[in-house]
Amino acid sequence: MKSYKTKSFLVKKSNKELYNYCLSTAINYKALYNHTLFFIRNLFTGLKKPVEERFHNEIFVCHYVFNSINNVRTNKNKDIKYPSYTSPFISYETLDHIFKDMKDEVYYSLNTSCSQQAMKAVFHNMNSFFKSLKEYNKNSYKYNSKPKFPKYLKNFTTITLTNQACIIKQNQNGKCYLKFPKFNKLSPKLFLGNFINKNDNLKEVRIVPIHDDFKIELVLEVEDQDVQFQNPKKMIGIDIGSNNIATIVNNIGLSPMIIKGNVIKSYNHFFNK
Repeated sequence: MKSYKTKSFLVKKSNKELYNYCLSTAINYKALYNHTLFFIRNLFTGLKKPVEERFHNEIFVCHYVFNSINNVRTNKNKDIKYPSYTSPFISYETLDHIFKDMKDEVYYSLNTSCSQQAMKAVFHNMNSFFKSLKEYNKNSYKYNSKPKFPKYLKNFTTITLTNQACIIKQNQNGKCYLKFPKFNKLSPKLFLGNFINKNDNLKEVRIVPIHDDFKIELVLEVEDQDVQFQNPKKMIGIDIGSNNIATIVNNIGLSPMIIKGNVIKSYNHFFNK
């Protein structure tokens, strides 16, 4: 059987090349997220109005969307639908075609795989919004207020890179390292030490902003190892948690033990504050 594990690496400012790479990626990822939401929002609201009542942004977006769809349908023979008053929400596939046809600078500021992940994050939030809105219209008493459009990002967010963009390789000394997609002429390496086995299968990489630093998380698919117990009649089970740091039980008749986590959580809360 296979399972998943996550390995984390902290990237500080002292590691200039990798830190600058993470920072630039975070800036451009945030920009594309907001850029995608800008097109969706203004197309959605613009198509609900008469042309003479549309705002400048709505006119701009509607113009580029309809022109690009026409180009894609004509030049690439793609049967994509035009948005309309009754169906103003554009699909991910259509907007992806539009950005490529426009040769959109924000879209191409990232590796294509990363750009698509940023766009998918927006559409995931939009689908959640429409799902909540539908539920609200049926059972409004369950909600304190009407669901609102997803908001633009003000801060950096977690960036997901697929295993098509990031690759684990070995150098001449047999040491594993993670190679990132090229961006702004940078393609840094993250040396992984002994944390990675050659049989581990990389599923995705996450760049997580933490205060002024970044954390890089590798999600790996690993082979489960068979564990041979020397004495199965004497065993202990430990469940790690948050409110309870550890819950410990055994099969030899001793009283179970619970280690509370309130004090540690209090210290940690003060540290985060």
